[in-house]
Amino acid sequence: MSAVLSAVPSLPLETERRVLGPSARAARLSTSALRRLLSIRREDSVDLSVGEPRQGPSAELLEAGFGAYLREPLGYTIGAGDPELREAVRAHHGFGHVTSVDQVVITVGAMEGLFAALGAVADPGDQVIVVEPNFWCFRRIAEILGIEVVAAPCSPDEGFDLDLNAIAGLIGPRTRAVVLSNPCNPTGRTFSREQVEGLVRVTEASGCWIVADEIYRELFYGRCPTSMGELTDRAIVVGGLSKCCSLMGMRLGWVLSPRALAQATNAIHTYTVMCASSVSQIVAREAFRDPRWLSYTRDELSAKRLLLCRAIDEELGLPSTPSEGSLFVFLDVRGITSDSNALAEALARDAGVVTLPGIFFGQAGEGFLRLSFGATEEHIVEGVRRMRDFLPHFNGRA
Repeated sequence: MSAVLSAVPSLPLETERRVLGPSARAARLSTSALRRLLSIRREDSVDLSVGEPRQGPSAELLEAGFGAYLREPLGYTIGAGDPELREAVRAHHGFGHVTSVDQVVITVGAMEGLFAALGAVADPGDQVIVVEPNFWCFRRIAEILGIEVVAAPCSPDEGFDLDLNAIAGLIGPRTRAVVLSNPCNPTGRTFSREQVEGLVRVTEASGCWIVADEIYRELFYGRCPTSMGELTDRAIVVGGLSKCCSLMGMRLGWVLSPRALAQATNAIHTYTVMCASSVSQIVAREAFRDPRWLSYTRDELSAKRLLLCRAIDEELGLPSTPSEGSLFVFLDVRGITSDSNALAEALARDAGVVTLPGIFFGQAGEGFLRLSFGATEEHIVEGVRRMRDFLPHFNGRA
């Protein structure tokens, strides 16, 4: 070994070592909008930006899950996940084109599920159409994978309905998928059955996949949203227990794939994380044994939704998109500013209210703020009161 080392030429003392930076792919990723806003918030801030229910998970569910975990061998599961849990997920959704547990992959939250799904449908240089406004990570995940993103904007003047003509016009030879969330983050809309049937129809000839993030599927306040998987065998459906069971820290999600993609989805997942947490899978298995748990947070969120909407009407007098699902109200501030980012930063810094600007969800969201009723009741009331006092004095400063 010493002889080998002695053969390595030494550099002159004055030579500077080259320092390599991050990859271009990583450098293009911007800091999270929420992290930027949190960095300028005040110590007394109230947080209306949260994408999670503040209601804690059920102690009964956790006790059942951890009790089962202590009775079972410790260790990894197979990559795709515990077969009993996968069958529970498959049966719960009941999609006609998902007939085997081999088409279900248990993932580390819905985020990793989206990564596996997009990695399975497209190669670098391919194209996906993202319905906007929508969860910003759709675009970021695609960019990490080298996939080109084309936005299909929904118009606020049409209630953020799907623009089927626009989507049809964007489909080209490199289009591999259309990506959307339903219920929608950030607008709170649940797309009607007629709209999702229309999406299936306008994408049929191209054969492109439809990747549907349905993490908020169990959080609806009126009509139950139509799952994309009910309507087409081209649907790839991503879900999880974070929102409906308040199990965010468990990081438990899933992907239901058409048979042609199932193996690829599992391969991407397995080589990314190997398998989801064993304890999270056992707790999830218990959640599917009792139908109470899949709607566990809905009643409390429904009450807080009404509280936030009433406070907006009475204190702010501003329009908002009807919140039919998810955790969010999309507040229309176009009468105040054309720069939602500047307003959100001013609210965080000067009023002590953390919200998310609509522009972070795509250009179609500009002129709106996303407010969450996942916050505590006290924060909802206090946050809207502070906004009422601050907004008349906002002068457009960032």
